[in-house]
Amino acid sequence: MQHIKKILEEMRVEEEIRRLLATASPTPSITPGTEKPESSSIIPGKASLRSEQEVWMEKVIPAKYRQCSFSNFKGGSGLVKWLTDYATKWPPHSLILSGPCGAGKTHLAISILQEQIQHGHWLDIWFVSSPEMLREIKMTYDPDYPLSEADVIDKYTEIEFLVIDDLGAEAATDWSISTFYLILDRRHRNDTPTLITTNLTTQEIEEKLGARIASRLSEYRTIQLKGIDHRKMTPGQ
Repeated sequence: MQHIKKILEEMRVEEEIRRLLATASPTPSITPGTEKPESSSIIPGKASLRSEQEVWMEKVIPAKYRQCSFSNFKGGSGLVKWLTDYATKWPPHSLILSGPCGAGKTHLAISILQEQIQHGHWLDIWFVSSPEMLREIKMTYDPDYPLSEADVIDKYTEIEFLVIDDLGAEAATDWSISTFYLILDRRHRNDTPTLITTNLTTQEIEEKLGARIASRLSEYRTIQLKGIDHRKMTPGQ
């Protein structure tokens, strides 16, 4: 896919620059009255280069969530086991994680991606929030933006496993609903799985986003999360 190739090319350029900077021989500084150069903090040949997988993870997973894993999820062990099994089977089926704010939906979605990365699928996955995805598409209407609307929509329809976080957080307009349906429908027709997290119930999805989107999502397996908002807990609770 073109967007993945482009990102990989950019990653390789960035890492080559780091490698050259880390392995370059420093210009020695001479202390007056001595002939021995002062030691340098740069040791030639000792650069710690990150793998393409590590760099890719930084592009896929937002910094705030990179420590999320099944091992540190505060929830039921049965759910964690089921989702761990889900994450290790490729390709997975489409899934909705639904529940109130702070129930752990995004944590679990990231944990699934972390597991898939460990199983070698790091180039096959992508994470984006629903508002951010729509914002990126809107940016293409700027004539100076390097990508077209079709380029960005193709990006989100072609990736093999797409996580759309926080569906329903975006303003529901005719444009946002039709754009989201276009992406969802293409992924459905191409049989590419999607994982969605949302605070909305099935009924609320239909009321806010319309019957067509609700119908498409009704084919997904839904896991309803319950519990307290862990983000509001204070230490010791």
